[in-house]
Amino acid sequence: MIRIDIDWQEDTIDRLGVSNFAQAMRAKLRKKRLWGKYGWASSAVCTVGQLKRMLQRHIEKGDMVDVGNSAMMIYN
Repeated sequence: MIRIDIDWQEDTIDRLGVSNFAQAMRAKLRKKRLWGKYGWASSAVCTVGQLKRMLQRHIEKGDMVDVGNSAMMIYN
């Protein structure tokens, strides 16, 4: 019985964390589009190598939302 409660609580925390992070990611993507950034889904505009270099810069900068967005772009 206790394990079920822990699993439910952990699942809820996971869902909230992912939801909050995704919301921050979408907001940052929207902001960057307004600044003229586009094309991550097109290898003619942005290669995987460029995305990986961008990810490294964001890691070094410490902006976890940019890290998440860069990782998402590479993943997709």
